[in-house]
This record gives sequence, C-alpha cells and structure tokens, in this order.
Amino acid sequence: DGADKYLWTFDQEGVDVTFTDENVIFTFTKAGVFDVKLEASNKLLCNNKGEVTKTITVLEGNFSIDEDKTICFGDSVQINAFGGNQYLWTPSIGLSDATISNPIASPTQTITYQVAISAPNGCTVDTTITVNVSEELALSFDAEVFSECGGKPIANFKNTSQGLQNFVWIMGNGDTLFTENPNEYEYKEAGKYEVTLLAENDKGCQGKLTKTVAVDEIMPPNVITPNGDGKNDFFEIGNARSGWAIKISDRWGKIVFASEDYQNDWGEESNNAIYTYVLISPEGNECKGIIQVLRE
Repeated sequence: DGADKYLWTFDQEGVDVTFTDENVIFTFTKAGVFDVKLEASNKLLCNNKGEVTKTITVLEGNFSIDEDKTICFGDSVQINAFGGNQYLWTPSIGLSDATISNPIASPTQTITYQVAISAPNGCTVDTTITVNVSEELALSFDAEVFSECGGKPIANFKNTSQGLQNFVWIMGNGDTLFTENPNEYEYKEAGKYEVTLLAENDKGCQGKLTKTVAVDEIMPPNVITPNGDGKNDFFEIGNARSGWAIKISDRWGKIVFASEDYQNDWGEESNNAIYTYVLISPEGNECKGIIQVLRE
C-alpha cells in the first residue's frame, strides 16, 4: 500500500518480461515453475522501495476445439472440444447434449457456441466455435393441367425457384425428369399425383418441394341410351375431380341442364334429341362437344 511506482518482472523461459502497471495480466506460454517479482516505491517517501517474489506453478492445459463448421439448412454436424474431463456448452440450443465433449449440433440458423472446458488438474478455459447455417432453399413451382375431351391430360409445370440448379422432377407415377421445366407432360391415367421438385444451391445444399397435382381424363360419350337398364343411362364424363361444371343446351341454344359440380347424373329424363355441352374444369378450361340421346 502507498506505492505510486511499480515494476513487475516475470521469468519467461530465462528472459525477464517487465511491466510498470499497478495491476497486470500475464499469459504464460508453457507449463512450468516461474518466479514473479514485484518492486514498489513512492517518491514522496524518499523512493522508499519494497519488493516481493513469489513462485508460480503453471499447469499443463492442452485444450483445443474444432475449426468453425458450415452446414446446410436442416443438417447436423458434430462439434468437438478436447483436453478436459468436464464440458459445458452454451447456449444449448440445437445440441444433443450440452455436457459432453462432442455433441451433435442441429441449429436452424448460424450460431456461436461457447464451451467451458475443465481439466482434472483444475485448469479451465472458455473457447468458441461457430456453426454457419446456409439459408433454407426456397423452391417453388406451379402446375397447370389441361384436360381435353377425349384426350390424355397434359400438365405444364413452371419452375419459379430462384438461384438454384440441378433440378430433378419426380412425377409421382414412376417417371423422373432432369430438366428445369417439364412442359406438356402427359399423364397416362387420371388421378392425384405427388410431384416432387429437387434442387440444390451453389454450396451443394439440397432441398425439395412436393405438391399434389390432380389429373382428369375426360372421355364423354357421344351417345347415351337412358332406358333404365343400368347401362349408358347417364352422360358420364370420365375420371374427373369434383368441381367440374357443365352446361347442356338443346339445338336452339336453350340451356336444359347446368351444374357447378357435375355428378354424372344427367340423361335419365332427357328427350330423344341432339344436345351440345360445355364442360368447365375447376381451373376454368372448357371442353365442348355433342351428345345424342336415343331412347328405345
């Protein structure tokens, strides 16, 4: 107490390292036994000096940690710390176990983990590792199905994904296409298909998007015979989803039947005649034709 001048001397591998601050933080570069001397004086007390020397034992601390990691969105990576017998990772978000040396990290965004490592000899250290997470791939596509009377359904797919590459389409019927946009793709049968688009970014991260595409096969007859025998009694348009609208007109253009969701139920009370029809898909596509009613 009472000193205004200080001189610290650290013996570092045979070389004296000195400091003149009152308080000093010094990092030893290796383990061993070292002398630390402090000299203090006060010029108001005729430069009266005092000194003290203490021996410091520096224990071995062989700590290390992995380099920073980079992963794709949705992936995981193992991170490793070494040199201790006890570990505590913070924050624990996305870690399989925050108290082991090698947890599995599954973060959803870039994060820096700090780990406190404790060795059996009592040495401790805090160090960090950053896990960089690539952004989630933004895949998108639109599907438009054209169902013509008497024809196979055609689907046009528009890939609206941005900044991606290496596109693969899994069409839901066993076909796989390696193209950016499958245009005028023909499905052989009506039904609902799970269509999946795969892609990757310039870092090799992969993503996928699946949509259900409903496909109709409109095969309306040109003649019906509503005689009550259970065969060909109704105007049945084929394998169609719900939501198909219909308008049926007589030869003078008068609408004799209309429905916003046709259920294959017209014809039983119709007269012998030739009619025209317009079928309208749920997407607004029109299919036109002629139907003749023959009663025996």
